[in-house]
Amino acid sequence: MDTLYPTLDPSTHEESNIIDDHTTGLLQPTTLLLLPPLHNDEEESTIDVNKALAAFNWPPAAAAAAPTTTSPPRPDPDQDQEKLRIYRERNRIAAAKTRRKKKSSAQELERRARDVFLVNERLKQEERCLRDVLSTLRFTALAHDPGTAGCGCVDIHGYNRRRAEEIAGMGKEEEVRWTGEGERER
Repeated sequence: MDTLYPTLDPSTHEESNIIDDHTTGLLQPTTLLLLPPLHNDEEESTIDVNKALAAFNWPPAAAAAAPTTTSPPRPDPDQDQEKLRIYRERNRIAAAKTRRKKKSSAQELERRARDVFLVNERLKQEERCLRDVLSTLRFTALAHDPGTAGCGCVDIHGYNRRRAEEIAGMGKEEEVRWTGEGERER
């Protein structure tokens, strides 16, 4: 139920009322029109009311020109709860997605680390194998006897001489050039 509070507008000296609307909690100003007394005849009184309203230029220009300030309606507590529930649900979904992505990223990183470790182990094993082959070839080359009749292994003989000189003359810096036939020039 609305409650009327009578007031007097100082600028127009008109009596006005403030309506307290209990549903919105807002006070709304209204202007009270003082109409001339009506006749007893119903039909005639209706016409007189319409004439009186037209004479007063209803609604008043001051009331129409005055800006009305109303505060936004208060949100419904149930709507607040629903918005909060929706916000929490979206946040829960986003957090779950982030956790899944982080877990997937960690698993991918672990898989790559395992793969790289296995490749590294395989390469180390291959290096050991190749070093063994190189040592065997060096030993075989050093064991080659240049005094064997008819041996035409010029490259092996040159290698053996270089190695022997390197071992015998460690610390000497002598430039040695090979002629390509197993003989050296100084």
